[in-house]
Amino acid sequence: MQLVYGNANQSTLVTDTTPEYLTIRNWAISRGRALDREDMVQGSKVVVLGRTVAEKLFGNQNPVGQEIRSNRIPITVIGESTAKRAKPGRARHGRHCCHPDFNRAESSNGAQSGQPSGDLGCHHQGARRC
Repeated sequence: MQLVYGNANQSTLVTDTTPEYLTIRNWAISRGRALDREDMVQGSKVVVLGRTVAEKLFGNQNPVGQEIRSNRIPITVIGESTAKRAKPGRARHGRHCCHPDFNRAESSNGAQSGQPSGDLGCHHQGARRC
């Protein structure tokens, strides 16, 4: 998926996910915050950027609170993950970004939220490059 900020753009892998994903993958947040249930329930267009993607788009500038675009859709950066070396056979998470998977979102009472897909214009589930 192509992400754009000002004149900078970066192709990256995107993961439609739940808040637990970053914890399970042991990805720490260096700036801002991680995804939460409220992001999913409300259908928030938010993203947590990997360190490499953040550097490519923002240089040394703090990306948190900035608006990027994907397929002309505005998305607010809520967090940035820490840099981490890749294990053999695994992708470096600095080259990824994560946003809520609205298809898995549940309301506070456990019912499906009915929010539109969080694919930001891409029609694939899970990690992908668009």
